[in-house]
Amino acid sequence: MMKNTRLAFLVKRYLAGECTSEEFEELKFFLENKDSSELEEIYDSLPELSHIQFPKHTQEKVFKEILADTQEHFAFNRRNFSLWQKLLAAASLLFIISMSVLFYYYRYSGVKNLDNKVALVTPGYDRAKIVTDDGKILLLDTLTSEDEAKAYGLERKVDQNGKLYFKYLLARRAADNKLHTVTTPKGGQLTLELPDGSKVWMNAESTIQFSNAFIHNERKVLSEGEVYFEVKTYYNEGKKVPFRVLTKGQQIEVLGTEFNVNSYDNRVVTTLVEGKVSIVDKDNNSVTLKPNQQAIWTNKFEIKEVDPLYTTAWKDGDFAFYKSKLEEVMMSIARWYSVDIEYRGNFENDVFTGTISRYEDIDKLLKTMELTGSINLKREGRKIIVQKSNL
Repeated sequence: MMKNTRLAFLVKRYLAGECTSEEFEELKFFLENKDSSELEEIYDSLPELSHIQFPKHTQEKVFKEILADTQEHFAFNRRNFSLWQKLLAAASLLFIISMSVLFYYYRYSGVKNLDNKVALVTPGYDRAKIVTDDGKILLLDTLTSEDEAKAYGLERKVDQNGKLYFKYLLARRAADNKLHTVTTPKGGQLTLELPDGSKVWMNAESTIQFSNAFIHNERKVLSEGEVYFEVKTYYNEGKKVPFRVLTKGQQIEVLGTEFNVNSYDNRVVTTLVEGKVSIVDKDNNSVTLKPNQQAIWTNKFEIKEVDPLYTTAWKDGDFAFYKSKLEEVMMSIARWYSVDIEYRGNFENDVFTGTISRYEDIDKLLKTMELTGSINLKREGRKIIVQKSNL
């Protein structure tokens, strides 16, 4: 187990803007797994922060807020930094950390007039983490060098709309074959081209796992969260190689198609856009979907005719809902903007229909939703309070 002195050292390195990517991952891991008493001890050892007193139960939240608010500012290449750039980066980090600390100070010290915009809430952006089975960790939003990308078996590409994505290079030697786990955090997304040329769009808080060699007689991807697949037909020795997606007790088999798989909760919702898919569950029940059909599975399959627009709009930069339960809508917002939701009342019968950009300012988005007249949405920092409207 890591000693507190080591963790305190890493925190200080981070505050100074001197963490390597490996040290950052180490710090992140231990902050997320330390209990409150250990964090309190470490906190008290840091003169940069300990002059402000917080209730004990909030100190862990302070550290996690620091991580949440500063990951995007870690994406610089330290090998090419001049001294003044390092100092500027460190100053930026300290400013952001100070804002985070002030937020918690005012929130828990009884001061009531803190502007709720102090906790800056921004839309998600392209970021993900890749972990290989040999323990290597790569943060994609820090990857700016072509040579570094190729060292990880990746190629940086730009699509016809100018959007960056990453392409996996097919491993030719058995020694290069590794199992890759790709994860997007809350407030993150990723577009990735698999070794066979198929593309995946990963929504926030999603994970896929696959071999970068893609065994020639089977292409298999494990999926959690929400992932859109654009599968290319792939041949090996003149035979079509099946593409299989495994998620929560289901196997989806395709041979050249486009579909969306949502497995965030205890359901698996598969929506077919083009082609044909066959789905088999853990009890060997099976269904086959045609375009514009959706399979909803809990313990059995339910098939619906749908407009895929509302299911797949997220990958094109929009929220789109049609008679969706309010809780589902708010959960999508929470994942993308990395906020918490608090309900004050019963909203089981409330539904929402509408389309809005996922890159909209969050306060404008909430005001737009309020135009339905049935709900009131109040933001306090990184928390959104949902109440019945008084109108």
